[in-house]
Amino acid sequence: MNRLVTAALAAVLLSATPAMAAEPAYASAVNSKSLVGWAILGWGSAVGVGASFQLPLVPQGLIHDPGFRLRDSLDLDLGVDYLSYWNHYYYYDGGPYYDVSMFNLHAGLIWNFWLTPKVAVYPKAGLGFGIVHYTYSSNWNPVYATSSYGGVYPELAVGGQLRLSNALSLRGELGWSGLKVGLGFAF
Repeated sequence: MNRLVTAALAAVLLSATPAMAAEPAYASAVNSKSLVGWAILGWGSAVGVGASFQLPLVPQGLIHDPGFRLRDSLDLDLGVDYLSYWNHYYYYDGGPYYDVSMFNLHAGLIWNFWLTPKVAVYPKAGLGFGIVHYTYSSNWNPVYATSSYGGVYPELAVGGQLRLSNALSLRGELGWSGLKVGLGFAF
């Protein structure tokens, strides 16, 4: 009887070891807050910079099916982007010129799917508020028109990250603002 209990206990411990050993590899990826700095290549002629703060909400994930081979986690993403659109081509020919500056404040949820402990892909959904300043000019009238306005928009994106170390990750995202490429710093 004593041998049977010892064998059963050894079998349970040995079968649990791979799952327990795999958890710490994911734990550093899903349990850390991060600050991300972005370079943005926006739609049209826009360029910009941005920053976002990502906070783990559900690090253990939403899917608890043992048959699901990917690990998932849910993060809150809060950020600000600055974009500048311009058209300087016609200004020198006497035609119109415009300049648009935009600040976007956004908040959303990122649902990470960890392909490995270092690689994740995600969809992102949330809301943003854009504050826009628009200037239209020509050679004949230096400031023909200027206006400012703001509005709410859906913040939808897809992205991914490659963890280079426990504290540094390479990020990419394609969404409402355009293509974002950045570095994430975990703490």
